[in-house]
Amino acid sequence: RMITPQEITNGGVRGGVQLDPVSYLLGALQLRFANLEEESRLQSMTELLAFTRYGSENINALLARYEVVRQRAASEGRFVMSIEGCALQIMRAVGVHPNQLTILLNQFGGRLPNTEQEYQQLQADRSMGKQRKPGHLA
Repeated sequence: RMITPQEITNGGVRGGVQLDPVSYLLGALQLRFANLEEESRLQSMTELLAFTRYGSENINALLARYEVVRQRAASEGRFVMSIEGCALQIMRAVGVHPNQLTILLNQFGGRLPNTEQEYQQLQADRSMGKQRKPGHLA
């Protein structure tokens, strides 16, 4: 309502740059309705902390989606979870049964992965993806 007919027709200047009408309108809408920085930050952090497996999601899709959520939390939310935390969260999302946990962690001397290389090794272990009952790992 605050954009003049001339701005709708010709665009306008925003941040010292002349914008075409569509870019100018989209910029005005973004200023008015986009999430505030703190809202985006909290949303990306919450998305990582609440990560779960979708119903019939396969392991490859889950791991790919987790990495997107993890990177978004780091870049937008300035929130980085430890490698151990990420490994535990993935195993919970996959539904690793406590009995399987010992087998999975044998390759790391019975502990959770604590380096990026070990974390990648855990993700590559396809025995983790054979679990189909989310929420078993307490």
